[in-house]
Amino acid sequence: MKKYLLIFLILIVIFISACNSTSDWKAYQNDMFSIKYPSSYQLTEDGNKGLSLDGKTEGQITVRYFGDDLNFGDTTLEYPKRVKMGLDQFMEVAKRNDAFKNIKKTEFNGYKAYEIDFSTKVSNDGGETYKEENAFLIMTENSKGHVYQIGFKNKPTKKDLTSTEIEILSTFQFN
Repeated sequence: MKKYLLIFLILIVIFISACNSTSDWKAYQNDMFSIKYPSSYQLTEDGNKGLSLDGKTEGQITVRYFGDDLNFGDTTLEYPKRVKMGLDQFMEVAKRNDAFKNIKKTEFNGYKAYEIDFSTKVSNDGGETYKEENAFLIMTENSKGHVYQIGFKNKPTKKDLTSTEIEILSTFQFN
């Protein structure tokens, strides 16, 4: 009986430790959202209510705020001038862009969202040499209609995210 009690107590300690795995993480908060991240990550604010988290070996996570409406000014998608639109309208336009792949409507921490595998070729020298850029993106919108993009650079799909990146994502909250 004592043996089972000891095993039960050990399991409780392991469970509590797992539940508090983010307790020693740093926290970032602005007037729009908050997020927790390991102290090994370098946080850089971009000045437009967004940020970049660089995990060196883990990868880079960006949170980008688009404002109340998205502006999409891509002439290749038949929008020659900047047109204001919400999340759903943006995603309808994005579906016509070859860079946005495997678009899936979903829910993110209780809010409407889209998961996207993003892949494009970018020129560093004016068009002679191209490199592939990949990112797993989550486009979401809070209850006030503010649209955000959460991106995972060099992670072509959701299944490429590390357990740490998934845990960081789970801490994201709108204020």
